[in-house]
Amino acid sequence: MDSDGYISKQPNKTGFSQFCQSESVLKDDVIRLLKSMGLEVKVEAITAEEQNRRKVTSVNNGALDIISRKTTYKIGFSAFDCPFRLPRKTERWAVPKFKESHLIKNITEVDKVLMRCLTVDSIDKLYACGNNWTLTHNTATGARSALDATATRRMNLVRNISENLVKPLIRKWMAYNAEFLEEEEVVRVTNAEYVPVRRDDLEGRIDLDITISTAEDNAAKSQELSFLLQTLGPNEDPAIRREIMADIMDLMRMPDQAKRMREYQPQTDPKKEQAEKLELERMALENENLKATIQDRLARANENVIDARLKENKAAAEAAKARKLESEADMTDLKFLKSDEGFDHMEKIDLEDRKHKQRLIEKLTEARANMEQLQYQQRFGDKQLGVLR
Repeated sequence: MDSDGYISKQPNKTGFSQFCQSESVLKDDVIRLLKSMGLEVKVEAITAEEQNRRKVTSVNNGALDIISRKTTYKIGFSAFDCPFRLPRKTERWAVPKFKESHLIKNITEVDKVLMRCLTVDSIDKLYACGNNWTLTHNTATGARSALDATATRRMNLVRNISENLVKPLIRKWMAYNAEFLEEEEVVRVTNAEYVPVRRDDLEGRIDLDITISTAEDNAAKSQELSFLLQTLGPNEDPAIRREIMADIMDLMRMPDQAKRMREYQPQTDPKKEQAEKLELERMALENENLKATIQDRLARANENVIDARLKENKAAAEAAKARKLESEADMTDLKFLKSDEGFDHMEKIDLEDRKHKQRLIEKLTEARANMEQLQYQQRFGDKQLGVLR
């Protein structure tokens, strides 16, 4: 607005500003933005020829300088806040006064067609409508309130008449009829219900229950039940669907159809029943076959485990035999090597030397013991020297 915006230099008490733009897309975006903020927008289009005719600046060599080649759009609006930042423009701006209502130019009657009412989740129930972002609201709520108030007053009147006029008249009329009845008679209440009535019961001490409803109430309830019926899934119990349909028929004043609907029992097709039975038997056989297959595979798995263990044990035994044979072969090779290299004879000589040394050590030990014995006897004056005791 500081560059392409304009505000009159004259005292401006309406805050009316203008935005000039020749780009069509940017112009449309600015208009949409301003209208979305609830501002009233005025657009003036000035063609290039009109601009050149208004703004002739110079004539060079008899030729007119072309000032503009595009149509310029002047977008006028009055904003809630000052749209400028330049001091020379902000000084001219003033807070405008806005209209809080819209004028209805005309009302055109159209044919009756199906419509859908809208209600938004807000306190004032307002929403923007149309290209001009006009705030509006659904009139269905107000119309429904008025109709509900009218229906409520009518229902109150009917209930008052029912309690204070109809019920006393019926009691009085039944008391009069008691004079022409026997002591006990059977009275048909419905097409299938019969009640025994005594004369004493018709003396005015009767409880009457009168149900009052209007066609609009029944239609509204029927519509709600129909919507509920549509929300039922295909897997729901068919009895629930029949009960809802019977309630709708009661509201539509069709008691016979409602009774037939409640008493309806679907007849099973013998062929279909037989097919379902065969299907169940087939599934049972498949289940048994599957169980047998599982048991067989488990048994085979156990056998495989046992076979694997047996093979491992056999392999271990064969490995032990192989190690024994290798040890025996090593011992044989060692003996042959010793015999071939003379190690066997040397070992025998070494063994004899060790035995001879052992015998010398034993004799030396024995002689030392005898000498100690002689020294002991001589010390203690024993005359039998050399005699062991």
